[in-house]
Amino acid sequence: MVAMPMERGGAQAATGDRSIRARVTILALVGFVAMASVASLGTGAAGVSLTEVFGKWITGEALSVRERVVLFDIRLPHLLTGLLVGASLAVSGAVMQGLFRNPLADPGIVGVGAGAGLGSLAGASWAKLSAAAPIMVLALVAAPLLARALNGLALGEGAAAHLGVAVQRMKNLGILTVAAATGAAVAVSGGIGFIGIVVPHLLRLVMGPDHRFLLPAAALLGAGLLLLADIISRLIIAPAELPIGIVTAVLGGPIFLWILLRRRGIVDMRGRDAGCTRDFRKPWAQPRTG
Repeated sequence: MVAMPMERGGAQAATGDRSIRARVTILALVGFVAMASVASLGTGAAGVSLTEVFGKWITGEALSVRERVVLFDIRLPHLLTGLLVGASLAVSGAVMQGLFRNPLADPGIVGVGAGAGLGSLAGASWAKLSAAAPIMVLALVAAPLLARALNGLALGEGAAAHLGVAVQRMKNLGILTVAAATGAAVAVSGGIGFIGIVVPHLLRLVMGPDHRFLLPAAALLGAGLLLLADIISRLIIAPAELPIGIVTAVLGGPIFLWILLRRRGIVDMRGRDAGCTRDFRKPWAQPRTG
């Protein structure tokens, strides 16, 4: 009888620790995205240096026509497209994995990316961005509204219903949000794999499954990783540009294989060794004996 408060206190302490870790992770991801954005603006075959542009801005010197075109008509829409596409794919993946309680669920299963070409941001423009950005932004704003319902669904559909979650309605809204975000992302960038699978899974390992923190963190990490992959794609065969889908496949493939191995029971998804009944991430959790 005395053990119950201790167990409850341990659970609350672990939840608090994870909440702090989630907030620190999100703060670190904001910095990561900021650095990736600056690097993206300064990378390209045109030879326009961001340092020189910043120096001119400080001294009040006007930019040349070439510098304005490269920065504002080529690199800036390229950057914004990468941010929105990466965030949309990662958040869509997190929502799908939460809906189906499957870490291998991918936003592509809704079918909107079928037949899409290999992903690339090379054709990014203000015209394409203005058409797709409102849809992606709306989906990114709507997704966090599903966070509490997704947390309830993690307990099972029956338990979620007892908690007041309209399960079928929530599923419909989730799939609609994913279809809108993924469809708009594919329309401007083509098919880009692994972001939607890998990003949410890695974040769950770091900060836990609470969708209140997972969804914004997924948006940030997805955006930052896609920018990083885009920078690599622009540098590796410069002045040509490698399709970004190849870079994400090379980077994400080994991680995806690792996820598959974990799913097959080589290592348990909840942080336990295969065949072990005790969860070592929860020291207060004891194996059931009956």
